Amino acid sequence: MVLWLCHFIILAKPLPTLSKSQKPTWLRETTRTPQKINTDDISMGYYFELIESQYHLGLETYYNKTIKVLFDDNGIENAGQEFVTFDPVYQKLVIHEFYILREGKQLDRLNLSKFNIHATENDLSRSIYNGQFTAHNVIDDLRKGDKIVFAYSIIGFNPVFEGKFANSYYLESAEPVGLVHLNYVVPDARNILFKTHAGAKAGKKEKLAGHTQYTWEENTSVSSEYEEWLPSWFQKFAWVECSEFSTWRQVSEWAMRVNPIPDLSETSSIKKFTNNLWNEVSGNKYKFIEHCVNFVQNEIRYMGIEMGQHSHRAHLPDKVFNQRYGDCKDKSVLLAAMLEDKGIETSIVLANTNQYKGLDDQLPSPFSFNHMVLMIKLDHELKMIDPTITNQSGPIEFRYFPYYGEVLLCEQGSKLTAVDKPSMNKVFEENILQLGSEGSATLIVKTRFEGGEADQMRTTIKEIGKNQLYKDYESFYSKLYNHAVRKDNLLVEDDQLNNVLKIQEFYTIKKVVHTDEQGKLMVPAFSKTLADLLPEIKEGRLSPVALTYPTDRSHIIKIVNKNNQVIGNYESAQSFNRKAYRIAQNVFNSKDTLVVQLALEFHQPYIHSEDIKEYLGDMTEKNNLFFYYYFLDANGFINIQDFTNFKLHYLSFGYFLLIVGLTCMLWIFKLQKLRPKSIDGSLALTQYSEIGGWMILYMIGLVAGTLLTAAELFGSESVLDANFIDYVYSEPNTGFVLKFFLFFTLTYFSISITSTIFIIYFFFKRRDIVPPAIILNMIFNLVAYLIMLVSLQHLKIESHNLQEVYVDIMKSLFAFIVWGTYFYQSKRVRGTFTVPYQYEIKKDEFTEKN
Repeated sequence: MVLWLCHFIILAKPLPTLSKSQKPTWLRETTRTPQKINTDDISMGYYFELIESQYHLGLETYYNKTIKVLFDDNGIENAGQEFVTFDPVYQKLVIHEFYILREGKQLDRLNLSKFNIHATENDLSRSIYNGQFTAHNVIDDLRKGDKIVFAYSIIGFNPVFEGKFANSYYLESAEPVGLVHLNYVVPDARNILFKTHAGAKAGKKEKLAGHTQYTWEENTSVSSEYEEWLPSWFQKFAWVECSEFSTWRQVSEWAMRVNPIPDLSETSSIKKFTNNLWNEVSGNKYKFIEHCVNFVQNEIRYMGIEMGQHSHRAHLPDKVFNQRYGDCKDKSVLLAAMLEDKGIETSIVLANTNQYKGLDDQLPSPFSFNHMVLMIKLDHELKMIDPTITNQSGPIEFRYFPYYGEVLLCEQGSKLTAVDKPSMNKVFEENILQLGSEGSATLIVKTRFEGGEADQMRTTIKEIGKNQLYKDYESFYSKLYNHAVRKDNLLVEDDQLNNVLKIQEFYTIKKVVHTDEQGKLMVPAFSKTLADLLPEIKEGRLSPVALTYPTDRSHIIKIVNKNNQVIGNYESAQSFNRKAYRIAQNVFNSKDTLVVQLALEFHQPYIHSEDIKEYLGDMTEKNNLFFYYYFLDANGFINIQDFTNFKLHYLSFGYFLLIVGLTCMLWIFKLQKLRPKSIDGSLALTQYSEIGGWMILYMIGLVAGTLLTAAELFGSESVLDANFIDYVYSEPNTGFVLKFFLFFTLTYFSISITSTIFIIYFFFKRRDIVPPAIILNMIFNLVAYLIMLVSLQHLKIESHNLQEVYVDIMKSLFAFIVWGTYFYQSKRVRGTFTVPYQYEIKKDEFTEKN
């Protein structure tokens, strides 16, 4: 009501008027011809042939000219109007040109009476009244192929900046432009800095009489696909900035001059109020700060009258206190005046709610910030407070402060300061899904909000009401679990002393058990709240990815078996701990309950471009982490296979013994009798009676590796484990490739372990067949691992789950290169393994005697 009252009071004043004149004489004419545009790159049915912007700092004038080309009927509708926004408090609008080019003829449209002037107020939705007006003209008689030429000047710069100039300008956009013409005319007495970004070229510098021109003329053909989840600081398009503020200290000193902290007069309403608060808390400084912060945050509502200089200058604290509303500047200065009245030191702080990174790479400027907060000097620390946040609780030293990245602390000698990651900003959610008869279940949801999350939830409850919150939550779970219906009202517990808010929900689910394509029963363990925080991006993306920062959430899902039936032992863990995020899943059982623990934490506000490929790889596991189903038996009980205790699969073990027996027979009756040819006949043979050198190290590794392989073979989740075999064959899509993989793996391990034992035995006998046997065994291992890798890839196993196989392949390849070369070429090896097969020797000797 008050907002609209202010609106009508200001509108009651006379509307600003327009004027027209010839183009300014100081303008720099374009020297390049607009490029031809491919209309296939354009949307909305029109494009800009020319965008011209020129600034004269001495005359405080901004000149703009555009030429729009309507190449189809859609362009007539979308581009059939012109409008200019200005602030009549310190600006006036002058129209220079307004005509249509049609078939070589110029059709004049410069009729000031055709312009409607009205208050703009684009920020009313944010409770901000800025006093700006818009001159608006709906163009008559437009046709396909027309060119609309419109040029105007806005005279007057905001005096709040004390005669200094700063701005930024984009030379590119998402659609191509025939020609961009940018020019700054700077008097010689003015010192201005320029800086280009995102590949923008340096401007052309030209000296004139008493002035210098800085000019850019660019034909832009950029046409980039829109990308979601882009960080606000990331700019793909070339842009240029300029500023007469040479240091951040100058910006800080300007802010302090514009927004000084006034002393409270003895007769002011604020003075009486602060005295009462001080007496109420018996002079306790921390309690006093807490009461003042609560008052400004919650009882001074957020609404700004930002007309003219008040775009950056706060209203006097007395006015804000009495009217009980103000914007971020008003609230910050009011809070500072209240605190400093009792000797508590403060400093105003400039922040940017959109750009948390990259300010230190830009020119110092007041336009680098869009928000003001307050820094309070406590006994042992500096505490940042945002007076615009409502419903905050807890001790003042632990109040949540948003992550604004780099801020400017406005005090003498100040510079950009990095804001720490908020520590108190966590959500803990627990879902207890109690399975019932005929596929039904009851669901209890317990959620604990801490710090900033508690502040936000407390505000949400007040803004939408508990009844609407009930409906929103019920709608969420009804979509997540079919036919979920709220059973009881929400229980809300608000511990404001520690700033912890708890919500408990109760639901009944008519049908939580589903049937898959193979007819198997399954129950979901979903965490949509965590999954939705992970951005969905496309393959091949090069731009960084924004994250909802800070985020620190854990979600525990407990699925309780019906009739308290105990679940088989089960443990599973998976995690991705990257530079920007951590995702973790831990699954285990506790008697009759399957517990799924999920965690998601963002370490930084975005994912670097070089880490996107890694992120996309992690996201292939997203469904397995956050949208997983667990199978039930035919009676509707969770029946997780027991993988922690080995149970022998007799059929597999019988096959294992068969292959071991056949391999032993092969070694005994064939392989050990072979007489290997000289590996390298050029080597001089020197006899050694003992095993020594590097061979001892190899043998230690061979024995240890064999024992480890045998232990794994007779451990859980192996091809001899009945629990594992039954689980694999119970899975859907158990086809030929999977059966081949299990068969081949068991065959390989049977042959490998048996052969290695024979090699070890013959190694200590110094048999002549050992060197070639070792080399062939290495080749056998390498080929076997490659076959297993191909099989797993054919089964479409995720790449990160194949890491162990990749490691085994690399180990085998390394062993073959290093040890294979050693056993092939070493003189010590040749001189050590010289003992032939004894039975053949005796037979030869007997033949010679006879």
